[in-house]
Amino acid sequence: MNSYRFLFGDSKSVAIRSAAVTRVVFQAAMGSGLMKARGAMEALRKFGKQVSFSRVRFPWKNEERWMMTRSSVRWLILAGCVTLQVIVTPGTARAQDPGDLTASKVSLGQQLFEDPNLAQPNKQSCASCHGKSVGFTGPISKINAAGAVMPGVIKRFAGSRKPPTVAYAFLSPIFDPSGPTGGQFWDGRASDLIEQAEGPFVNPVEMHSPDHKQVILAVRKASYATLFETVWNIPLKKADVETAYDRVARSIAAYEASTKVSPFNSKFDKYWRALNGASPGTDLGTSNPNNLSSQELHGLQLFLTKGRCSGCHLTTNGGDPFPFRINEPDHDDRVDPLTYPPVFTNHKYFNLGVPKNLQNPIYNQPSNPDGSDFIDVGVAKTLNSPSHVGMFKVPTLRNVAKGAIRNTFVKAYMHNGVFNSLEEVVHFYNKRDDLIKAGDLVPEVDNVNMVKFIGNLQLQPNEEADIVAFLKTLSDE
Repeated sequence: MNSYRFLFGDSKSVAIRSAAVTRVVFQAAMGSGLMKARGAMEALRKFGKQVSFSRVRFPWKNEERWMMTRSSVRWLILAGCVTLQVIVTPGTARAQDPGDLTASKVSLGQQLFEDPNLAQPNKQSCASCHGKSVGFTGPISKINAAGAVMPGVIKRFAGSRKPPTVAYAFLSPIFDPSGPTGGQFWDGRASDLIEQAEGPFVNPVEMHSPDHKQVILAVRKASYATLFETVWNIPLKKADVETAYDRVARSIAAYEASTKVSPFNSKFDKYWRALNGASPGTDLGTSNPNNLSSQELHGLQLFLTKGRCSGCHLTTNGGDPFPFRINEPDHDDRVDPLTYPPVFTNHKYFNLGVPKNLQNPIYNQPSNPDGSDFIDVGVAKTLNSPSHVGMFKVPTLRNVAKGAIRNTFVKAYMHNGVFNSLEEVVHFYNKRDDLIKAGDLVPEVDNVNMVKFIGNLQLQPNEEADIVAFLKTLSDE
């Protein structure tokens, strides 16, 4: 752990950035005998303190007391007289869940996520389209191999895009239209994970519930109704519908942000931790302390250099902490991306020149008056901006290969699922320009805004294969 940023604040909110002070605080915590693998958080919990992995806050008024001895810090920690909250920069491993993710709240969120009775008719859950075994995206190989769009609970209805993964989505910042950056869904139409979780239940081409009230009525009848009331201190029979619906979304978001969905336990994560959270330009891709294969290591090197993958799929998280609304509205926490290993996205929007998926069911949907001429405009609809037509969010690469088995299980890639293997995807990035010139590929939208960055990478076939090998190290256990 090479560097730490601690924030000590009372009403003056003064930031202390002294490396000497931070070493004293951390070493004192380690020296207490209670700070094992899980660090200071677990030890402080033994004193009944509520701690989050985001800040250090001491309610003192005398600025001179901030410079403490090791014994003073140890005494304060062991006495439980303070609330210690730590920000570690850069993040080397996931130490805990963001915010107040109690086991009961996560359990409630999982049960809501997996409950088909919240749809109308009651035959589809969130998990129906976001399967755990394949990285919380489309779980049906036959559908992935064709149109890639999961049908709604009313089978004749469907949208126009493959389901994005919900894993690691909690680290996407609040949607910023000026970028555009962040948000949820392929087009950023939900500002955050709570808003995203509210959408599918009442979407007519997804879970088809007529309104929020019907969802809450289903929750009242569920086996987890008592747990819901306990977690949120809300009597469901008397609850305001919109308040209860908001808590449903918060519960699902809590589950999606927990280690049950976003565990950071891939082969790459073991490598990352062995490097102590290295960044490009240091040991990442050059040192191999945790036995990546030679092909995987070379693939990482290409990912960082010739393949230009890391230009959008960043190997370090950036940005300031942002609100994470899993608690009551007046007790929202914040997520600091710097305290986590990389999620391999810059959360921005681009038109890469992806072709149409001619098997997409949208072309035959009664809700689509354009028929085969339909164009998915992406974030342009969210922004009401013609200049952004065809731009879609850069997805995380975590679990991008999870569950895919050649000749057994097909995964779909890109927003419309037009590609059926990582080999096809990497080849597209490498040879796009030649494919367009030869007439073998026609972008769905012409205003490609990544003309110079990708499309002519001059990767050899073995180099394409090595990048794919590295991508497979991003699958969670």
